[in-house]
Amino acid sequence: MATIASHQRMKPVLNAFIAFLLLGTSAAMAACPPEMGGTTAEEIRDNQARIVCLQNEVAAEARMRKLEFDIDAVERRLQDMQLQQRIDSLPKYVPPPVYVPPVMPPML
Repeated sequence: MATIASHQRMKPVLNAFIAFLLLGTSAAMAACPPEMGGTTAEEIRDNQARIVCLQNEVAAEARMRKLEFDIDAVERRLQDMQLQQRIDSLPKYVPPPVYVPPVMPPML
């Protein structure tokens, strides 16, 4: 049962990831020349140039995603450090002294 629940929680994340990939590749395709149909030398060169353009766009997008990931990691680390600093600034717990009853001399 736990695996079904975890899969259901992961479904929106997976959908968002797929949408992000599709949007990223569609933006790369828009910046590069359209695909040329045919087998002439010029059309083959144009398609090779398009492929190089697409590869450059994907590489640039991958660099941007890595930078975003690194920025997010640094922000999380900063939040962890701030939280730890707040915890460290709390007053330390000092237990109360142990009560020792006074010793009374025996009465005769």
